[in-house]
Amino acid sequence: MKPQDFIKDVLKDVKTDLTDEFDKNFERQAFFDERWQQRKLRPGDNLLNVHGGSGLRGSIADKIVNQTISWSSSLPYASIHNNGGVLVVTAKMKAFFWFKYMQAMNKLVYSVKTKSVRNTKGNRANSTEAEIWKAMALKKVGDKITIPKRRFIGDHPNVKTIIRQNVDNAVLKVGEHFKLEFKKQ
Repeated sequence: MKPQDFIKDVLKDVKTDLTDEFDKNFERQAFFDERWQQRKLRPGDNLLNVHGGSGLRGSIADKIVNQTISWSSSLPYASIHNNGGVLVVTAKMKAFFWFKYMQAMNKLVYSVKTKSVRNTKGNRANSTEAEIWKAMALKKVGDKITIPKRRFIGDHPNVKTIIRQNVDNAVLKVGEHFKLEFKKQ
């Protein structure tokens, strides 16, 4: 086995194992053993844990280039969720919040007789969502929104352990191809 093939195989195995572990962080709602801070408004929801499509979890891509493994997301909010930070409310953000509020309000189901919102589980959830968007839309331009760090990709002792295990396994595989003999002289 050529040295470059050995490195390529190790990188592929490490990428596969780490991608799987980073994906599991969404299920754990933690960065390995470091729990994410719960959301204040709807603590049971885990909006980051959406598979595929437009969700953050499904947007993570991995690649190997020049003996480097990298993970990325095309979503603009991926970095602030992974690292935490502060957002300053802009007029454009307020318009978006109002749009989301109207979307949530349009999901509500009304009684034909009383023309009032029906008391259903879906309506209660949508009403709560609408109130959250309304509260965001009522913020003043320049107000600050703190996004807590909910790391899902990065360095951690478990990452080093996974890398070490993959290298050790690859070395053992290579060692199986060698024959050692002891000849008495």
